[in-house]
Amino acid sequence: MDRPTKLAKLNALRRSLPHCSASAFGAILGAISKDGLPEGPLDRNALRAARNQQNLEDTPFGPTLQTIDLVGKDGVAKSIPIAHPLAALWKAVSDCPPFSTYMRDVLIENPPSLDAPWHLVLYSDEVTPGNPLSTANKRKFQAIYWSFLELGGHALSKEEAWFCVVAEYSNTVNALSAGLSQLVGSVVKLFLDPDGTNLATTGMLLQWGDASIRLWAVLGGVIQDGGAHKSVWHSRGDAASRYCLLCKNLFTEESKICDEDGTHLLSCNCLKLSDLVPATSRDIRAVARYIEAQHSVLNIEQFRELQQALGMTHHPHGLLLDRALDTMLDPVDI
Repeated sequence: MDRPTKLAKLNALRRSLPHCSASAFGAILGAISKDGLPEGPLDRNALRAARNQQNLEDTPFGPTLQTIDLVGKDGVAKSIPIAHPLAALWKAVSDCPPFSTYMRDVLIENPPSLDAPWHLVLYSDEVTPGNPLSTANKRKFQAIYWSFLELGGHALSKEEAWFCVVAEYSNTVNALSAGLSQLVGSVVKLFLDPDGTNLATTGMLLQWGDASIRLWAVLGGVIQDGGAHKSVWHSRGDAASRYCLLCKNLFTEESKICDEDGTHLLSCNCLKLSDLVPATSRDIRAVARYIEAQHSVLNIEQFRELQQALGMTHHPHGLLLDRALDTMLDPVDI
């Protein structure tokens, strides 16, 4: 068979199959040419079963695929599947030589300790497959990723350095009490479990052959756009009279609240950083919990005005209302 005929046959094979990139198709053919076809069934159901088998392999932290129980708006418990971060990290160090080598080198160069832990970074965003203008896109989902600041900017600029912990349909997340806020709070607890492995206090032991390194880490940052900020922290943003949760004294001029302030402690139209009074994490939680306490006291209109004035929306099971997170998460710092 001459070369043009061989190329035509190869092209016909590629065009007859569902789309994949040329590099992926070439790698598949190369692997088959070298090692032959795997034994057993080769359909998509077998691929799914093989994936599930790998996800359910045991690690010192349980299988990678686990579930967390959250509370729905109807008060009924709902299970959300997650890729447990500690199990995923242990598996990546054990089974992925390139990542394992890089992780070990960074740990040796910048060793963590109980007093000088590494810093976790969380990233959350909503992903919209298909038509982004659709009025009822049921394929939208919320994704939460995590990594370590100490891996460095070069690594963090590549998606391979980020681990996905949750990818759940937006409709499912929206059906939770406090929505994404409750979900993010539960994800934080996976790293800092007070009743299990807590990266801030117990650390986790990673193995490289006969050598081992203990990794300590605390939550160091959260990367989000404005929509995620609103969903997680329940800030009302520029729609509120107090539109910045990080400032205690800043209000909009249109609200006229500053005109009623006899103490002259409130401000509007601030142009200098020195004019602002920064809020602490304790201040932010105090606002959320004050609004929570007033929920059963005020009537509907009074409660709406309170939320408008203080710039925060009340949702039961919100992240800022979870007392267990008080020692794990510093909203201002992150």
